Amino acid sequence: MIKLDNITTSDYENLGSFSEGMAKVEDRSKKIGYMDKTGKIIVPCQYYSGSYFSEGLALVELEFDNGEHIFIDKTGKHILEIHADALSSFSNGLASIGNVNRDKKSGDVGFRYGYINKQGEVVIPLKYLSTRFFREGMAAVELEYDKWAYIDTKGNEKIHFNYCGGYDRVYANIRPFSEGLVAIYDEDNKVGFRNKEGELVIPHKYCYASDFSEGLSSVRKSRHGRFEGYINTNGELVIPMEHSWCTAFHEGLAVVTDYYGLKKYNVINKNGEYLPTKNYEQIELFNERMAAVQDNKGRWGYIDTTGEEVIPCQYDYACPFSEGLASVTTKDGYDVIINKNGERVIDTKPTFMVTFSIDSDDIAIANNGIDKDKLIQKQIEYLKKHRDQVCEGIKLGLESKGPGLKRKK
Repeated sequence: MIKLDNITTSDYENLGSFSEGMAKVEDRSKKIGYMDKTGKIIVPCQYYSGSYFSEGLALVELEFDNGEHIFIDKTGKHILEIHADALSSFSNGLASIGNVNRDKKSGDVGFRYGYINKQGEVVIPLKYLSTRFFREGMAAVELEYDKWAYIDTKGNEKIHFNYCGGYDRVYANIRPFSEGLVAIYDEDNKVGFRNKEGELVIPHKYCYASDFSEGLSSVRKSRHGRFEGYINTNGELVIPMEHSWCTAFHEGLAVVTDYYGLKKYNVINKNGEYLPTKNYEQIELFNERMAAVQDNKGRWGYIDTTGEEVIPCQYDYACPFSEGLASVTTKDGYDVIINKNGERVIDTKPTFMVTFSIDSDDIAIANNGIDKDKLIQKQIEYLKKHRDQVCEGIKLGLESKGPGLKRKK
């Protein structure tokens, strides 16, 4: 008879990117926890949901939509427990909080939002229809339907504007401040940029403009125009409008598409010069001097800032590098953390150890005087003779003791 005494398997499967030294992980029961860069689980997988760490805290929920929100530190300690219908992570020391509000006269139900500090105190009253996160000391709030303002961290209203949506509400969504400027659309669906005093520093003349990044913003003049280029913070066109689509600059490089060329995706520097790369199906933004790329077979790898493929395209998916590490999905469907040399440092592919005992008259037990070497030899002979029986016993034991070891794609 085969008896399984112990089975050890990898108990988590989905890995997120690292933020402030911690990565969000999901175990096989879909619970959320957090690990450090050594792969050690610091906060056990016990939460229904969890955010990335921001300003030293992560926002978690034990149950779905029960109104109980907990901010934990990197040891898993409960720092702040808040009952609310909606809550965000902290940015600039403040978190957006929302509760259902019922109008006593009309009976209408709607949310009202405000902000709390890290002591859980409401510092900006819950009076807004909608709120956005703070960046550079400013956040957008909705005063009335499609009537917005930017406020500072004390709740002072600095800039008022109407949200018109632009030519595409996806791209023209309410934007955060970036490098001291914010993109705002006017009533003619043209976008310009204002500073924190509300002064218009770049006129409303584009149908689309991205947030500023590294001193540049990609712009498009006409809704039906074919090309985009880049302006600086003075509104001067510094890279001509000759690309079909442009990303923000990261680490001195941006990704552009040129449908008229031989390659769909290209990389340019701030002079508009092309970086030599292979013909990739997709190129993601550079982060920590690396960019994820997809080849024509659908496999992902990484290039460096010279355009060289330094980690071969071999993964089903690849996330950006963060704090020296990146999460990738292997061809057999497992999430793995790699370093910049492409070495696996944390692996969710199940590894298991099975310890079992054999109860048989064919094997002398240890206390009958047979020495250890002879006992091991007899066990080996038994395993060879009864291989199919042993394998079936292990299979049944694994099925009874845990979920499937291989995650289906």
